[in-house]
Amino acid sequence: MNNNNYLGPIANSYSELQSLVKLFSANDARPKPEVASNDEVIRCCWQSIEISVINIEYIFSTINRGAISQSLKIEDLVCWLPPFAQLILKIQDVSYLMSQPNAKLVIGLRDSQNFQSLVSQQEIFFLSYSQTDLDELIGNGISSKILDYLHFFKEFTNNQNTIGDFKSYEDMALPNKIREAVFDFDLSVPTYLMQFRAIHQISELFARTINKHIEQITSEKSTCQLDLSAFFKIVVA
Repeated sequence: MNNNNYLGPIANSYSELQSLVKLFSANDARPKPEVASNDEVIRCCWQSIEISVINIEYIFSTINRGAISQSLKIEDLVCWLPPFAQLILKIQDVSYLMSQPNAKLVIGLRDSQNFQSLVSQQEIFFLSYSQTDLDELIGNGISSKILDYLHFFKEFTNNQNTIGDFKSYEDMALPNKIREAVFDFDLSVPTYLMQFRAIHQISELFARTINKHIEQITSEKSTCQLDLSAFFKIVVA
């Protein structure tokens, strides 16, 4: 990114815009799960969840810092909260399909340092604004968005998952590496770039994982011994 404009750096390619090198490096980091395994899908799911969590944290921190302008309004930022929270729940559902009943390690978002940062920024937000203040600032439409978000938040906070070959949540999700990929490319002026990147980064992780499953199926198709259940589960979900 050698070129800049008044907003900041200009990406030279789609890969650079989405920080795919850092994202895929986090996805491939050791301990690396077996290709086309349940744990590989679980890593994809929880790294995607981490991207969503970091973006929710970023939305709250942007509002808390007062980094609001005519082009970046509080009501528009708050509208992103329910979709990100609902996306976390949907991805958790995919992850549960891959859970291994005999696995000893039980993980959940409470194990994530990025989730703890989200909770901290969320608390600052609610301490800073009473409901009356929010309604006066951005109109009554805020109430339903906040309530929807809190409903989803309560659900995904308490959900847990069992995993097989990882020793810890850190080993499985690599949350610090995901955070590096998320914040690798940001602009000096607050925009909706983070949310735009999040949707693409999550899609890239799932597409990459599905492609690995397809390649595995194709390479072993002639033997007719490959268990296709994991592939069909992730595609259908």
